[in-house]
Amino acid sequence: MFSKIKNEAGVELAALPELPQTWAELKKFLESKYEDQQTFEKLFNKLTSTTQKSNESISDYASHLQTLAWRAKSKGLNHPSLSKDVIRAMVNNQSKQRFIDFCQPELSQHLRCVATDLSLQEALARATLEENKLKETKKFRQNKYCSFCKNSTHNTNECRNHNNPSSPGVKFCTYCKIQGHTVDECRKKKSQEANIRQVQAQSADKKFCNYCKRENHVISDCRKLKWKKEQEDKNKSKPASNLSPEFQIKMVQLQEAAVKPNYYVSIHSPKFKRNLIYQVDSGAKISLMKQTSIPDELQINTSEQVSFKGLGNTFNQGSTVGFTYLCTACCKFS
Repeated sequence: MFSKIKNEAGVELAALPELPQTWAELKKFLESKYEDQQTFEKLFNKLTSTTQKSNESISDYASHLQTLAWRAKSKGLNHPSLSKDVIRAMVNNQSKQRFIDFCQPELSQHLRCVATDLSLQEALARATLEENKLKETKKFRQNKYCSFCKNSTHNTNECRNHNNPSSPGVKFCTYCKIQGHTVDECRKKKSQEANIRQVQAQSADKKFCNYCKRENHVISDCRKLKWKKEQEDKNKSKPASNLSPEFQIKMVQLQEAAVKPNYYVSIHSPKFKRNLIYQVDSGAKISLMKQTSIPDELQINTSEQVSFKGLGNTFNQGSTVGFTYLCTACCKFS
């Protein structure tokens, strides 16, 4: 047994004045010299934080996790509050889940689909097979071959002759961006040009009126536009007396709208010895009329006298200011 202990432990064991006589004494000596100084909590935290390195194989990563798991279980045998079975199950589950979730992304994605109910050893076997497949795929991708120039130093998408239309012996169409023919030989361009010529020929034969938005005639031949212009010319040439009643009403309304509102009439008043100013609405039924302008055949009613109010709250009667109050529907004081 002592001959199998080598390196630093063998040297220290040979330097002892008296060798251990039993296995218990030898174990106690080795544990005192090489016992793990880290606690169960620290080892378990290491187990939950380790990840596979970029230059580390999947088998090395699994071996690293197994070593940490063994050390954590060994330290947890004398745990004050947790039993051996609980610690063993907790460490095994954590090491397996850490292996599945934090290995290389390609392997982790594969293991999450197939190794959910497997042990760490079974998951390692699945991951090793998948790792070998990925290596073969990478080797296949690294084999370069250009189908355009038949060269094994590059791929087709990296070929300068394939991507350069000006290369000698290479036909390239600048219209459809496809190799194998020139722009003069492009069938796509010829087809589109034929369609454009056909559309232009059809549009040249069709007539369209921009006024009534109808086909088969142009705006210079539009009968609707000609009729409208004829009606406008007739209305301009007709006098106001010959217009229809509906049109006369519209004309009267326009004349009323054009009248200036501030139109005044000045009347001399002997009573107040000054001129009185009255505002007159020319479109009203009541208006002022000079006595001299009344025809002789009309009878003037002088028996009625009407007071009216002027500006400045002044009052006067129609008979005293040189104007006449006529009892007709068309001429009254305002």
